[in-house]
Amino acid sequence: MSDLVSLPAAYEAIEELSDMEDTYARDVLTDLLSLGIAFHNSDLTWAERRLIEKHFRTGSIKALFSTSTLAMGMNLPAKNVFVDSQKWKYSSKFRRWVTEDITRSEYENMSGRAGRLSLASDFGRSIMVSMGDFPARAMAGHYIEGDFEDIMPTLANAPLESHVVNLIASGLCATREELYHFLLGSFTGHEIWRQKQTIDQFRKDVDRAVDICTSCATVLEHENHLIITELGRVCASQCLHPKTAYAFFSVGANCQGPIHDRI
Repeated sequence: MSDLVSLPAAYEAIEELSDMEDTYARDVLTDLLSLGIAFHNSDLTWAERRLIEKHFRTGSIKALFSTSTLAMGMNLPAKNVFVDSQKWKYSSKFRRWVTEDITRSEYENMSGRAGRLSLASDFGRSIMVSMGDFPARAMAGHYIEGDFEDIMPTLANAPLESHVVNLIASGLCATREELYHFLLGSFTGHEIWRQKQTIDQFRKDVDRAVDICTSCATVLEHENHLIITELGRVCASQCLHPKTAYAFFSVGANCQGPIHDRI
């Protein structure tokens, strides 16, 4: 796109970005911001995401390319939203990346960036591009007039230890009992965990997950209270599994003595 349009550079965003942590994404963003363009995905740090969102709201960033992460619950209005009808997904069956149609709910969320009520001064447009009249009618029938898909519980798709780190890092839970209560009270808890195993078995599974987190130095347990470590915060913010975070830290630390002393 940078070769097709001429947009003013986002100089203020570039200046703020230069003071942030040195990452590969920061270098790429700096080049794009000089063209008034940016991208937003889960690989960005939280600071980089906030910067991009801030300057898109102010209008200094004129065009923003994003994955569906930007569409989920964000008050980030746009004048025009172009939505791709397909998304990339890794297939464990074929062991490669494949494309699949986005859902009606995903379209609703992404198209909702256009002209958000009370956040935009006038109307907004949601645009999908088709290869002809027939696919255009099919898209309209499905994404505009069609029914929403059934809500599916998703927490069971991730390891419990990842939920443990995230809940403790967020401050929502600070004891094992709070973890049991929170997870079993979720939609996944009602639809899957309570249906497929006893509560005692689920508590044992959560206990094992907490033990994994403590053994990986992402969580400390003191007098029945669970405390997130600095490594645990990095683990939660970067969506890493505790074992992965611990392995990276072990290799990078290259130090003498117990690794827990350096967390």
